[in-house]
Amino acid sequence: MRPEPIDPAVKAAIDAAFRADMARFGYRLIDVELGLDHDGDSGIWVDLHYEDSDIPVDPKAMADLVPRISAIVCKLDEDGFPHIRHDFREDRPVLKTLMVSVVAKRRLTRSSGDAGSDVRPR
Repeated sequence: MRPEPIDPAVKAAIDAAFRADMARFGYRLIDVELGLDHDGDSGIWVDLHYEDSDIPVDPKAMADLVPRISAIVCKLDEDGFPHIRHDFREDRPVLKTLMVSVVAKRRLTRSSGDAGSDVRPR
């Protein structure tokens, strides 16, 4: 099946969300098409293109876009899950982030000298 064009209003809303969040990483333009995924379900295929830059991209910023775009798609009554592909230079730097859960943060805080802490390493 060939990809179908998407409603221009939906594309503009998705573009605005990406532009707001990803401009600092050199976001340049977007391609959006409707299609079917490997299970035959409706999908929205979103390709983001970036300027050639050495500014490190942030994986968390990229991941945070999925629920935002899903909300936009739902609000505009478009059918399909957004599949997002970030197209930037293969050797572009990527920020390394430390993902620590709230529980782990609490454990670190308690075990770092809190009097009466009953937290023990596992």
